[in-house]
Amino acid sequence: MEQDDARPLFSPDLIVLDGAGRRIEGVDDFLLADRNLRIAAGHAQVRIHDISVSDNEVFVSGTTDSESEEMSGQTFWRLTFDGEIVSEIHIVRDPELMTVARYHAKQRR
Repeated sequence: MEQDDARPLFSPDLIVLDGAGRRIEGVDDFLLADRNLRIAAGHAQVRIHDISVSDNEVFVSGTTDSESEEMSGQTFWRLTFDGEIVSEIHIVRDPELMTVARYHAKQRR
């Protein structure tokens, strides 16, 4: 699946937050930041280990594999849904590891 193929799965007003409170607002900014981060990190790949569902939230645990030590490691995501589309993504990682919200904030400076 190409990244743009995932666009219909996300709200146009998508909010992405990490544990430090950094945020991305809007699906376009999120997809661009995610694409640029994956390229910068040597085409990082996400491996999903577990998915669980509770009400309108999905909890995902996995790892990110990358040539970059700052990217590689365990990641947890909490996806909140509005109907059938994702309205929020909360990212939890070791504070030393990169998140798409952190990368986005660095790029906007």
